Amino acid sequence: MDKMDWAVIIAAVISFAASIITIIKSEKIQVNSAEFNRQLTDSQIKSLDKQRIVGNIGTQRIEWVNKTRDVFVEYNTNLSNLSYINSIVNDDNLSEHFGEIKRLSFELKRLLNLVELLLNPMEPYTRFLLVNMSDANSMVIRGIVDNEKESKFSDYITFTQNVILKAEWKRVKDETERGEFLNEVEMGKVFEEVGKDMNEDTHNLIMGKYRRLD
Repeated sequence: MDKMDWAVIIAAVISFAASIITIIKSEKIQVNSAEFNRQLTDSQIKSLDKQRIVGNIGTQRIEWVNKTRDVFVEYNTNLSNLSYINSIVNDDNLSEHFGEIKRLSFELKRLLNLVELLLNPMEPYTRFLLVNMSDANSMVIRGIVDNEKESKFSDYITFTQNVILKAEWKRVKDETERGEFLNEVEMGKVFEEVGKDMNEDTHNLIMGKYRRLD
């Protein structure tokens, strides 16, 4: 076998080896690509599942916020009505208003219990609200007429209710946009932002008097 034949054989072997290497590399690239695509798909699925969960919880939160708002409105109305009756009742017309006084007193107690169940008792705003609702109930159910105290309770209760509702609406909006839940620290910042925006002095009063219970 002369040099020309050996050159042809060597060239053929090199070409064959190069083809094998190319095939191996191509298959490896395909495997890596398939694995990357699989991981990407898994990540997308997890992300979509998380967004779906957040969306479902968001829908439930909206229903809860609406229910809480309705309870707040009902409580405020009953408190105002009983306060008014207390201001006009006397020995002569007590029997006329007794039935309504009894009904409103029962409703105020029931609604206070309902608010306790609806809200997180660990939150400063919840604790402040429950204390003022309880004190207001105690005053009007006993028939005490004190315009100054009544005004203070009304202001505190209404302010706290509004902050809670606005903060929870903001939670729904932020979680829906982000596709993930807000943690306790982030939610605390939401309450701080909303509270200070509405009345910074009252917000500072609440945060100074009530700390979150963990």
